[in-house]
Amino acid sequence: MSNSGFGGGGFNRNNNPFGGSGIGGNFPNPFANRGGGKRRVSPLTITFIVLFVLFSILVSLSGFYADLLWFRSVGFVDVWQTSLFTKIYLFIGFGLITAAVISLNIYLAFKKRPIYVPISVEAESLERYRAQLEPIRKLVLIGTFLVIFYFAGSSGSRFWQTWLLFRNSTDFGQVDPQFGLDISFFAFKLPMWQALIGWGISTVVLAIIAASAVHYIYGGIRPQVREERTTVAARVQLSILLGLLVLLKAVAYWFDRYALSLKEGRLITGLTYSDVNALLTHYCLLNLFWQQLPLSVHFYSLQI
Repeated sequence: MSNSGFGGGGFNRNNNPFGGSGIGGNFPNPFANRGGGKRRVSPLTITFIVLFVLFSILVSLSGFYADLLWFRSVGFVDVWQTSLFTKIYLFIGFGLITAAVISLNIYLAFKKRPIYVPISVEAESLERYRAQLEPIRKLVLIGTFLVIFYFAGSSGSRFWQTWLLFRNSTDFGQVDPQFGLDISFFAFKLPMWQALIGWGISTVVLAIIAASAVHYIYGGIRPQVREERTTVAARVQLSILLGLLVLLKAVAYWFDRYALSLKEGRLITGLTYSDVNALLTHYCLLNLFWQQLPLSVHFYSLQI
Protein backbone atom coordinates (compact mmCIF):
# COMPACT_ATOMS: atom_id res chain seq x y z
CA MET A 1 0.00 0.00 0.00
CA SER A 2 2.94 2.31 0.51
CA ASN A 3 3.77 2.24 -3.19
CA SER A 4 0.33 3.18 -4.48
CA GLY A 5 -1.74 6.33 -4.54
CA PHE A 6 -0.25 9.33 -2.80
CA GLY A 7 1.59 7.22 -0.22
CA GLY A 8 5.25 6.88 0.39
CA GLY A 9 6.05 6.03 -3.21
CA GLY A 10 4.49 9.27 -4.49
CA PHE A 11 2.43 9.70 -7.60
CA ASN A 12 4.15 8.35 -10.73
CA ARG A 13 3.27 6.60 -13.93
CA ASN A 14 3.35 3.15 -12.32
CA ASN A 15 0.46 3.96 -9.98
CA ASN A 16 -1.34 6.44 -12.24
CA PRO A 17 -4.94 5.24 -12.62
CA PHE A 18 -5.00 6.74 -16.09
CA GLY A 19 -1.67 5.27 -17.20
CA GLY A 20 -0.92 2.23 -19.32
CA SER A 21 0.11 -0.01 -16.44
CA GLY A 22 -0.55 -0.50 -12.76
CA ILE A 23 -3.63 -1.62 -10.91
CA GLY A 24 -6.08 -0.30 -13.48
CA GLY A 25 -4.61 -2.27 -16.36
CA ASN A 26 -3.95 -0.94 -19.83
CA PHE A 27 -6.50 1.84 -19.92
CA PRO A 28 -5.90 4.80 -22.24
CA ASN A 29 -5.02 8.07 -20.64
CA PRO A 30 -7.79 10.56 -21.49
CA PHE A 31 -5.43 13.46 -20.83
CA ALA A 32 -2.47 12.10 -22.79
CA ASN A 33 -3.34 13.82 -26.08
CA ARG A 34 -4.58 17.06 -24.57
CA GLY A 35 -1.39 18.99 -25.05
CA GLY A 36 -0.86 22.62 -25.75
CA GLY A 37 -1.85 22.33 -29.40
CA LYS A 38 -4.25 24.95 -30.68
CA ARG A 39 -7.57 24.09 -32.23
CA ARG A 40 -7.69 24.75 -35.92
CA VAL A 41 -10.71 26.42 -37.45
CA SER A 42 -12.19 24.43 -40.30
CA PRO A 43 -12.02 25.95 -43.81
CA LEU A 44 -15.81 25.64 -44.11
CA THR A 45 -16.30 27.88 -41.07
CA ILE A 46 -13.90 30.47 -42.48
CA THR A 47 -15.73 30.35 -45.82
CA PHE A 48 -19.11 30.96 -44.18
CA ILE A 49 -17.71 33.89 -42.19
CA VAL A 50 -16.14 35.48 -45.26
CA LEU A 51 -19.34 35.04 -47.29
CA PHE A 52 -21.45 36.55 -44.51
CA VAL A 53 -19.15 39.59 -44.25
CA LEU A 54 -19.13 40.07 -48.03
CA PHE A 55 -22.92 39.75 -48.21
CA SER A 56 -23.38 42.33 -45.45
CA ILE A 57 -21.01 44.73 -47.20
CA LEU A 58 -22.76 44.32 -50.55
CA VAL A 59 -26.20 44.93 -49.03
CA SER A 60 -24.96 48.08 -47.29
CA LEU A 61 -23.19 49.38 -50.39
CA SER A 62 -26.25 48.80 -52.56
CA GLY A 63 -28.30 51.08 -50.29
CA PHE A 64 -25.59 53.74 -50.28
CA TYR A 65 -25.31 53.62 -54.07
CA ALA A 66 -29.08 53.91 -54.55
CA ASP A 67 -29.13 56.97 -52.28
CA LEU A 68 -26.21 58.47 -54.19
CA LEU A 69 -28.02 58.09 -57.49
CA TRP A 70 -31.15 59.74 -56.12
CA PHE A 71 -29.32 62.71 -54.55
CA ARG A 72 -27.25 63.13 -57.70
CA SER A 73 -30.40 63.26 -59.82
CA VAL A 74 -31.77 66.17 -57.78
CA GLY A 75 -28.41 67.94 -57.45
CA PHE A 76 -27.87 67.51 -53.71
CA VAL A 77 -24.77 65.31 -53.55
CA ASP A 78 -23.39 67.46 -50.72
CA VAL A 79 -26.35 66.49 -48.55
CA TRP A 80 -25.67 62.80 -49.24
CA GLN A 81 -22.01 63.21 -48.37
CA THR A 82 -22.81 65.01 -45.12
CA SER A 83 -25.24 62.32 -44.00
CA LEU A 84 -22.87 59.53 -45.05
CA PHE A 85 -19.81 60.87 -43.23
CA THR A 86 -21.91 61.70 -40.17
CA LYS A 87 -23.11 58.08 -40.02
CA ILE A 88 -19.53 56.85 -40.37
CA TYR A 89 -18.24 59.12 -37.61
CA LEU A 90 -21.06 58.14 -35.26
CA PHE A 91 -20.61 54.44 -36.12
CA ILE A 92 -16.91 54.55 -35.24
CA GLY A 93 -17.38 56.76 -32.18
CA PHE A 94 -20.25 54.90 -30.53
CA GLY A 95 -18.84 51.52 -31.52
CA LEU A 96 -15.33 52.15 -30.19
CA ILE A 97 -16.39 53.74 -26.92
CA THR A 98 -19.03 51.09 -26.14
CA ALA A 99 -16.78 48.17 -27.07
CA ALA A 100 -13.83 49.66 -25.17
CA VAL A 101 -15.85 50.22 -21.97
CA ILE A 102 -17.37 46.73 -21.94
CA SER A 103 -14.15 44.96 -23.00
CA LEU A 104 -12.16 46.86 -20.38
CA ASN A 105 -14.53 45.71 -17.65
CA ILE A 106 -14.28 42.13 -18.92
CA TYR A 107 -10.48 42.36 -18.83
CA LEU A 108 -10.44 43.87 -15.34
CA ALA A 109 -12.81 41.21 -14.04
CA PHE A 110 -10.55 38.49 -15.49
CA LYS A 111 -7.34 40.11 -14.22
CA LYS A 112 -8.75 40.46 -10.68
CA ARG A 113 -9.99 36.88 -10.54
CA PRO A 114 -9.22 34.98 -7.30
CA ILE A 115 -6.26 32.62 -7.33
CA TYR A 116 -7.93 30.12 -5.02
CA VAL A 117 -11.58 29.13 -5.49
CA PRO A 118 -13.31 27.10 -2.73
CA ILE A 119 -14.09 23.55 -3.83
CA SER A 120 -17.77 22.82 -4.46
CA VAL A 121 -19.96 21.04 -6.98
CA GLU A 122 -20.70 24.28 -8.80
CA ALA A 123 -17.02 25.27 -8.79
CA GLU A 124 -16.10 21.96 -10.41
CA SER A 125 -18.63 22.50 -13.20
CA LEU A 126 -17.34 26.04 -13.76
CA GLU A 127 -13.81 24.69 -13.90
CA ARG A 128 -14.75 22.75 -17.03
CA TYR A 129 -16.01 25.95 -18.65
CA ARG A 130 -12.81 27.73 -17.68
CA ALA A 131 -10.74 24.92 -19.16
CA GLN A 132 -12.66 25.20 -22.44
CA LEU A 133 -12.34 28.98 -22.53
CA GLU A 134 -8.64 29.16 -21.74
CA PRO A 135 -7.28 28.08 -25.18
CA ILE A 136 -9.53 30.57 -26.99
CA ARG A 137 -9.70 33.29 -24.35
CA LYS A 138 -8.06 35.99 -26.45
CA LEU A 139 -10.15 35.11 -29.48
CA VAL A 140 -13.32 35.34 -27.40
CA LEU A 141 -12.31 38.78 -26.10
CA ILE A 142 -11.49 40.03 -29.60
CA GLY A 143 -14.71 38.58 -30.99
CA THR A 144 -16.72 40.17 -28.20
CA PHE A 145 -15.08 43.52 -28.92
CA LEU A 146 -15.88 43.30 -32.64
CA VAL A 147 -19.49 42.19 -32.10
CA ILE A 148 -20.16 45.00 -29.61
CA PHE A 149 -18.39 47.47 -31.90
CA TYR A 150 -20.63 46.53 -34.82
CA PHE A 151 -23.98 46.56 -33.03
CA ALA A 152 -23.20 49.65 -30.92
CA GLY A 153 -21.93 51.49 -33.99
CA SER A 154 -25.02 50.54 -35.97
CA SER A 155 -27.27 51.82 -33.18
CA GLY A 156 -25.26 55.03 -32.81
CA SER A 157 -25.32 55.82 -36.53
CA ARG A 158 -29.11 56.11 -36.32
CA PHE A 159 -28.68 59.36 -34.39
CA TRP A 160 -27.18 61.14 -37.39
CA GLN A 161 -30.16 63.48 -37.87
CA THR A 162 -30.32 64.22 -34.13
CA TRP A 163 -26.59 64.94 -34.08
CA LEU A 164 -26.76 67.27 -37.09
CA LEU A 165 -29.62 69.20 -35.48
CA PHE A 166 -27.64 69.42 -32.24
CA ARG A 167 -24.45 70.55 -33.97
CA ASN A 168 -26.12 73.13 -36.23
CA SER A 169 -28.66 74.47 -33.75
CA THR A 170 -29.48 78.18 -33.82
CA ASP A 171 -31.35 80.29 -31.28
CA PHE A 172 -34.98 81.15 -31.88
CA GLY A 173 -34.74 84.36 -29.88
CA GLN A 174 -37.65 83.32 -27.64
CA VAL A 175 -37.19 82.09 -24.09
CA ASP A 176 -39.21 79.35 -22.42
CA PRO A 177 -41.14 80.90 -19.50
CA GLN A 178 -40.68 77.94 -17.15
CA PHE A 179 -36.98 77.11 -17.45
CA GLY A 180 -35.59 80.32 -18.93
CA LEU A 181 -33.96 78.52 -21.88
CA ASP A 182 -34.15 79.37 -25.54
CA ILE A 183 -36.79 77.30 -27.31
CA SER A 184 -34.11 75.94 -29.67
CA PHE A 185 -32.79 73.88 -26.74
CA PHE A 186 -35.98 71.80 -26.72
CA ALA A 187 -36.04 71.43 -30.50
CA PHE A 188 -32.37 70.72 -31.24
CA LYS A 189 -30.32 69.92 -28.14
CA LEU A 190 -32.62 68.06 -25.75
CA PRO A 191 -33.17 65.02 -28.05
CA MET A 192 -29.40 64.51 -28.41
CA TRP A 193 -28.79 64.78 -24.68
CA GLN A 194 -31.51 62.22 -24.03
CA ALA A 195 -30.01 59.90 -26.66
CA LEU A 196 -26.56 60.17 -25.06
CA ILE A 197 -27.97 59.46 -21.60
CA GLY A 198 -29.86 56.43 -22.87
CA TRP A 199 -26.73 55.16 -24.61
CA GLY A 200 -24.67 55.65 -21.45
CA ILE A 201 -27.18 53.75 -19.31
CA SER A 202 -27.29 50.87 -21.82
CA THR A 203 -23.48 50.71 -21.95
CA VAL A 204 -23.11 50.61 -18.17
CA VAL A 205 -25.82 47.95 -17.84
CA LEU A 206 -24.06 45.76 -20.42
CA ALA A 207 -20.74 46.33 -18.63
CA ILE A 208 -22.33 45.23 -15.34
CA ILE A 209 -23.73 42.06 -16.93
CA ALA A 210 -20.43 41.23 -18.64
CA ALA A 211 -18.32 41.86 -15.53
CA SER A 212 -20.72 39.85 -13.35
CA ALA A 213 -20.57 36.92 -15.78
CA VAL A 214 -16.75 36.91 -15.80
CA HIS A 215 -16.58 37.19 -12.01
CA TYR A 216 -19.02 34.29 -11.69
CA ILE A 217 -17.16 32.05 -14.14
CA TYR A 218 -13.76 32.67 -12.51
CA GLY A 219 -14.93 32.49 -8.90
CA GLY A 220 -15.26 36.16 -8.02
CA ILE A 221 -18.97 35.65 -7.32
CA ARG A 222 -19.84 32.46 -5.43
CA PRO A 223 -23.57 32.33 -4.55
CA GLN A 224 -23.24 28.73 -3.29
CA VAL A 225 -20.86 29.74 -0.47
CA ARG A 226 -22.33 30.84 2.84
CA GLU A 227 -19.62 33.39 3.62
CA GLU A 228 -17.53 35.61 1.36
CA ARG A 229 -19.79 35.15 -1.63
CA THR A 230 -17.98 37.91 -3.51
CA THR A 231 -14.36 38.96 -3.62
CA VAL A 232 -13.23 42.49 -2.80
CA ALA A 233 -12.29 43.12 -6.44
CA ALA A 234 -15.74 42.05 -7.63
CA ARG A 235 -17.49 44.24 -5.07
CA VAL A 236 -15.39 47.28 -5.90
CA GLN A 237 -15.80 46.95 -9.66
CA LEU A 238 -19.54 46.28 -9.56
CA SER A 239 -20.16 49.03 -7.01
CA ILE A 240 -18.37 51.56 -9.22
CA LEU A 241 -20.44 50.50 -12.20
CA LEU A 242 -23.64 50.66 -10.17
CA GLY A 243 -22.61 54.10 -8.96
CA LEU A 244 -22.16 55.27 -12.55
CA LEU A 245 -25.55 53.79 -13.41
CA VAL A 246 -27.42 55.65 -10.69
CA LEU A 247 -25.57 58.88 -11.52
CA LEU A 248 -26.69 58.58 -15.13
CA LYS A 249 -30.20 57.89 -13.88
CA ALA A 250 -30.06 61.09 -11.84
CA VAL A 251 -28.99 63.03 -14.94
CA ALA A 252 -31.84 61.40 -16.86
CA TYR A 253 -34.36 62.60 -14.27
CA TRP A 254 -32.92 66.11 -14.53
CA PHE A 255 -33.42 66.21 -18.29
CA ASP A 256 -36.86 64.64 -17.95
CA ARG A 257 -37.90 67.93 -16.40
CA TYR A 258 -37.23 69.67 -19.70
CA ALA A 259 -39.00 66.93 -21.63
CA LEU A 260 -42.24 67.85 -19.88
CA SER A 261 -42.36 70.96 -22.06
CA LEU A 262 -42.78 68.67 -25.10
CA LYS A 263 -45.42 66.41 -23.56
CA GLU A 264 -48.52 66.08 -25.69
CA GLY A 265 -51.82 65.89 -23.85
CA ARG A 266 -55.42 65.66 -24.93
CA LEU A 267 -56.02 69.39 -24.68
CA ILE A 268 -52.63 71.12 -24.69
CA THR A 269 -48.99 70.42 -25.53
CA GLY A 270 -46.48 71.29 -22.84
CA LEU A 271 -46.52 71.80 -19.10
CA THR A 272 -49.80 71.65 -17.23
CA TYR A 273 -50.62 72.91 -13.76
CA SER A 274 -49.97 69.50 -12.19
CA ASP A 275 -46.66 69.20 -14.05
CA VAL A 276 -45.40 72.54 -12.74
CA ASN A 277 -46.54 72.03 -9.15
CA ALA A 278 -46.08 68.28 -8.74
CA LEU A 279 -43.97 66.52 -11.37
CA LEU A 280 -41.15 69.07 -11.44
CA THR A 281 -40.73 68.77 -7.67
CA HIS A 282 -40.94 65.00 -7.99
CA TYR A 283 -38.14 64.91 -10.56
CA CYS A 284 -35.97 67.24 -8.46
CA LEU A 285 -36.34 64.97 -5.42
CA LEU A 286 -35.55 61.89 -7.51
CA ASN A 287 -32.50 63.64 -8.88
CA LEU A 288 -31.21 64.42 -5.38
CA PHE A 289 -31.92 60.86 -4.23
CA TRP A 290 -30.07 59.24 -7.15
CA GLN A 291 -27.15 61.61 -6.67
CA GLN A 292 -26.63 60.45 -3.08
CA LEU A 293 -27.22 56.76 -3.77
CA PRO A 294 -23.84 55.97 -5.45
CA LEU A 295 -21.92 56.91 -2.28
CA SER A 296 -24.18 54.68 -0.21
CA VAL A 297 -23.79 51.76 -2.64
CA HIS A 298 -20.00 52.08 -2.72
CA PHE A 299 -19.72 52.40 1.08
CA TYR A 300 -22.00 49.40 1.64
CA SER A 301 -20.04 47.25 -0.84
CA LEU A 302 -16.81 47.93 1.01
CA GLN A 303 -18.40 46.93 4.31
CA ILE A 304 -19.63 43.53 3.10
